[in-house]
This record gives sequence, C-alpha cells and structure tokens, in this order.
Amino acid sequence: MIRYDLHIHTTASDGVFRPDEVVFFAAAAGLSGLAVTDHDTLDALPEARAAAAEAGLVLTPGVEISSAVGGVEVHILAYAFDEDSPHLQHLFGEQSARRRERAEAFLKTFKERGLLPEGARLPDVKSLGRPHLARLLAAHGTVQTMSEAFDRYLVPTAPTFIPKPLPPGEDVVECVRRAGGVTSLAHPGHAVPHRVIMALIEAGLWGMEIDHPAHDDMLRGYYTELADRHGLGKTGGSDFHSQASAALGSHGVDTLPF
Repeated sequence: MIRYDLHIHTTASDGVFRPDEVVFFAAAAGLSGLAVTDHDTLDALPEARAAAAEAGLVLTPGVEISSAVGGVEVHILAYAFDEDSPHLQHLFGEQSARRRERAEAFLKTFKERGLLPEGARLPDVKSLGRPHLARLLAAHGTVQTMSEAFDRYLVPTAPTFIPKPLPPGEDVVECVRRAGGVTSLAHPGHAVPHRVIMALIEAGLWGMEIDHPAHDDMLRGYYTELADRHGLGKTGGSDFHSQASAALGSHGVDTLPF
C-alpha cells in the first residue's frame, strides 16, 4: 500500500499545480503524507506545509538537486534537512543563477532564429528549466506540443541546445549531509551508469529511489537488490508534474524510511 509519495513537483519549479493544489491531490488519493521535491528550490514548502497541516497530512521537506558525476547528469533527492542550512542556501542560490543564465541563453537563441518573438518572456520563478521553455515555444505556436519542443530544440543533439552547468554530485551529497538531511538517487533507471551509482555510494549516498514511473518490475527488483547489498535506504514517488504525468500517489512507499 502506498501511503507516502516522496517525489512531487509544483509551480515553484516545473510543475503546473500550486503547492496547495498538490496537497489536495495527495489527500484525494488517500495518502498519509507527501514530500514536495521541486528542482533546486524550497520555495513551495511554506505553502505546502500550511496546506498539509490543514489537510492532516505529513509534509516531509524535500528537494531534487541537479548535479553531475563523471560527466553524467544525475538528480539527487534530499529529505529531512535543516531548511535554514547556510550550506543548502548557498547551493540553491548558485543553482538558481545557473538555471536563469541558461534559460536566458536559450531564449536569446530562439529569438535570434525566429522561433520566438522579441516580446517573449521567461516566467518569474527561481528554478527555471527546459519545460518552461517548451511551454513558451508551444504558447507562441512554434511547436504543437511540449514533446515536439524538446525533440526539435531542447535535447543535446539539437543545434539550439545549451549545456547545463552542474555541481559535482559528490559535493551535493556532502552538502545535504552537513544540513542534517539524507540523499536518495532519483530515478536511477533513467540510464544512470553503474559506475556513477557506485561513486555516489562511496561519497555517502543514503538511498535510492526504487519505485518510480520509469521503473518496471525488473528494474525495481534490480535496484532493491543493489540497495540491500550496500545497506541503502529506499524511497519512491510518482515524479508528479501535471495531469499528463504519472498520477500523484501512484508510486511511493508504505512507510517513511527516514
């Protein structure tokens, strides 16, 4: 039985629903609690915490941090940390600046190529990402869908692609540890090489996300065995972004592991 969904996004990053709305969805799904894990920002937590208290749900502080290990982009989920940690606040400040700089470079490129009008503007959020740009391209009629925007303009093979500057994953693990929190490798089934997983384990990774929409039974079994072999904790979540993604509460854990 899934009682806690530990991977959810809101409008504070690239989700389409407000923090109070995702809490409502969690309650409607019959969950006991949730973790809001926006990309590189904690901005949704105050509103989500207030809504969770009103709904009688457990709200676990969470965040999904973008990083790289050996040239491979990896996302690290963090939970149960000190939200006022200067280590995390510094990291998120740097991540926000990197994200905005990259998004503005994308926007400039799209305007230069005639893909967006001069008046097109980025949304006013700290955690800008490619989904925001995909929505912008779709809103201006450059593409029909977000998927088309990614395929034509936002993937590494596209001539318009702008690489993302990322902190080392090992440093992220240590930063969260200093903030008193735990780290879990998000969706390792997204082609995360074994050598990268082992490097993070050696750096002090606490756990792995086992139940995720990208993981079939075989992958869940494989990552469960790997986590057990190395004494890692296990997390799970729907990676909810919108109604087009996996339903909130469709993936997760039956008990809080931390």
